[in-house]
Amino acid sequence: HQFKPLTLVLEEIRKFPEEVAKDGRALAIIQATVHDDVFIKILNLETTKEAWDKLKEEFQRSERTRMKVMNLRREFEAIKMKESKTVKEFSDRLSKVVTQIRLLGEELSDQRVVEKVLVCLPERFE
Repeated sequence: HQFKPLTLVLEEIRKFPEEVAKDGRALAIIQATVHDDVFIKILNLETTKEAWDKLKEEFQRSERTRMKVMNLRREFEAIKMKESKTVKEFSDRLSKVVTQIRLLGEELSDQRVVEKVLVCLPERFE
């Protein structure tokens, strides 16, 4: 195992407080520029890297979540009750999509779901 020369180690030790100060300033800048909702999520993190990794995780997940919600809403709008399907099959499928949308934190009112059911029922239910 190879060791660093003592002069290099001493140089790193000398620069350490400077690096810590830079990291603290960078973290303060990040915290000062994000929205309050985001700030709460990084408030207790100690380094810029921790904050950056948390922000990256949060916003990448948010993009995936938005795409999932968009696809689920599209599926919700496309659901129709076919003549051959039972009301239970239709209801189960609709409930599954509605539950997934709501679990992702998206608002979908009961009124909208009821409207969807009424519009989608075939003529034999009128």
